[in-house]
Amino acid sequence: MDNLADPYLGQMVRGYHLEEALRYEKLMTLYRGRTQELWLLPEIAIALIHIPESLPKHVQENFLIRFSHEANKLIRLRHSSLFPLFGYGVQEDYCYILMPNTSVLTLADRLKQQPRWRPTDALKILAPVAQALDYIHKQGLVHQFLHPANILFQKRMPPQITDLRLVQMLMADDSLISSGESTTSTPLSHLKSLAGSYSGMAEYLAPEVVRASEPDPRSDIYSLGVIMFEMLSGRTPFTGENYPDTAFKHIREPLPSLRTLCPDLPTVLELVVDRALHRNPQNRFQTAGEFIATYSQAISKHSHTIYPASLHRERQTQPLTPAPATTPPIQGEKNNADRSAHEQKPADVTTPPEQLGTLYPKNKEIITMIDDFRKKMERFQTRNTSDTRGSH
Repeated sequence: MDNLADPYLGQMVRGYHLEEALRYEKLMTLYRGRTQELWLLPEIAIALIHIPESLPKHVQENFLIRFSHEANKLIRLRHSSLFPLFGYGVQEDYCYILMPNTSVLTLADRLKQQPRWRPTDALKILAPVAQALDYIHKQGLVHQFLHPANILFQKRMPPQITDLRLVQMLMADDSLISSGESTTSTPLSHLKSLAGSYSGMAEYLAPEVVRASEPDPRSDIYSLGVIMFEMLSGRTPFTGENYPDTAFKHIREPLPSLRTLCPDLPTVLELVVDRALHRNPQNRFQTAGEFIATYSQAISKHSHTIYPASLHRERQTQPLTPAPATTPPIQGEKNNADRSAHEQKPADVTTPPEQLGTLYPKNKEIITMIDDFRKKMERFQTRNTSDTRGSH
């Protein structure tokens, strides 16, 4: 679809004109919205989610219920490393989400420019992401589909996670899948969207997600471990010819050795990443903060050998010894599948590792600004009741 054929351009949503389509997808279109109301932000982004008319009526109804339930939880989240949502609503033939409109780079963009990163630089990027993950996990939420394309960078801001729960909103209804009304019986049908396409990126799926088991916070720790593996080595642990082929490798193939790919990395870093990528969730780190704290301690103990030769002029060759840690130590050889579960209390996930404390400000002013704008949108809702969510 192009702008000339778009029937939604020029329409009003919550006081904003839809002036330009920024991106078209199968189930969603992202627009630039502008307003002349002085008490509102002059420009925001508005995502319209289209409900396929071909879907059975009960599936459409279930989708609207799921959308409202998820969106209502998301707009209440407050964290500087979560991309904020300003509001949401339901119209007759679409749903919408209001969010900031800003030009951003993603971690996927930066990985194309620089496939392999120094361990300390990877830590600076992923520590705020881990903090945000621990925050949403405390709210009872799981991202489930974290990958580099939904980690955003803005000026003077820490990295931010986006697309939280959006994929789940657009997933095919369980009853629809079981009845075969929209999808044929294919592998990984539980990971298909209402449009019939696979959700997320297979390279970053946790094994339990592939198996259709219930995801939990440790599924996000696995995805974070895949991203760390990629930043350190320049590649993901598993790739295949297509989505199913790649996804099934997470449950069928052994984890590649990080040190085989990068001999200049210390063994202790490989053990840390391996634990995050353990196939059994019980043997992974139990919080993202624990993963990052252990990784940080490994770096601080081996700072003289931590920089890969390919990224530095001189190669350090001093012998390595495992670093002591306040979190439970990693035991066993690389291929030992029976690593013991943690018996000690994990590190405080709300407190970043000591050496990371000043990397980013707390960004209280950003959260305050978001709260203020959300309150304005709520007041706008009460004045305009043309739809079920008070949209204009």
